[in-house]
Amino acid sequence: MTTRTLLCLVALGAGVVAGCGDDDDGGLPTDAVATVGDAVITKSDFERARKLSADPSNPQGDDSKARAMESLIKAEWIRQEAEARHLTLTDSELQQAVDQGKKSGFLSQENLEKAGLTLQELMPTIRSGQLELKLNKQLAGGESVSAEDVADYYRQNKAKLIVSERRDLRLVLATTRARAAAARAALDDGQSWKVVARRYSTHPSRDDGGKVENVRIRKGQTGLVATVFRAKEGVLVGPVKGDQSWAVFMVEKVKPPFHATLEQAQDEIKALLSSRRRRQALAAFEKQYRAKTTCAPGYLVPRCKNGPEQAASA
Repeated sequence: MTTRTLLCLVALGAGVVAGCGDDDDGGLPTDAVATVGDAVITKSDFERARKLSADPSNPQGDDSKARAMESLIKAEWIRQEAEARHLTLTDSELQQAVDQGKKSGFLSQENLEKAGLTLQELMPTIRSGQLELKLNKQLAGGESVSAEDVADYYRQNKAKLIVSERRDLRLVLATTRARAAAARAALDDGQSWKVVARRYSTHPSRDDGGKVENVRIRKGQTGLVATVFRAKEGVLVGPVKGDQSWAVFMVEKVKPPFHATLEQAQDEIKALLSSRRRRQALAAFEKQYRAKTTCAPGYLVPRCKNGPEQAASA
């Protein structure tokens, strides 16, 4: 029994498991926390990443350690694949991302100070994030969905391609129950939806007389949409409580489900096939690079080939 095995058994007895994974660390350099192929991620890299990932209230917490390792490994995967594909990020593209971050407030001086970080410290993360966006587009767009792909999917799944029930309604969405009640009273008094919606509603449909078309319900959905689908056609309902508002509505038309034609389903099929291919491409990318990633004991995370997932499946 090796000294390290003995120490791990003692640690396990004490309920401590970090760093007691597979002994195979691939002969990592002394200062390495991980390698991705020939690239070495050093302990100093890890400490910088841990500062970025840390919870200010618990900077040395285990979560920050795992987040730091995951982000470092992912960034190296992105760097290597982008280099292989000759993908680059220009200074102007990077500056545009920084400007957008400042405009949104995410990179405001106040937020940076709260996090105890400087913009300069965040620049590698921002650069990697922008490079990842470019890489994801290329991974997902490597093989476009053709009209033949769509037609083949339609033929194979025609029986399942059912357009679910949809409902057209008039809607007033108010911030308080009192305003919703006032809207209901105005409608009961014969005022038009156009007038009432403009006066009381906060919904985007307020300028179109509260008209909302083709509302669908997802399986298991609750809240206002579920209430709409329980309502009878032509009956004024409300005030009823929404997620953060009060509503008055009337279902004007119930459109029953039907089997979609190829023309009706093609946009949805194309989106579905594109999403599927994107997931497959990303899964293949992660599988390829995980196989090249070895982590040092004490730094094991799921992205490591000798990490927790591999240990769990062994």
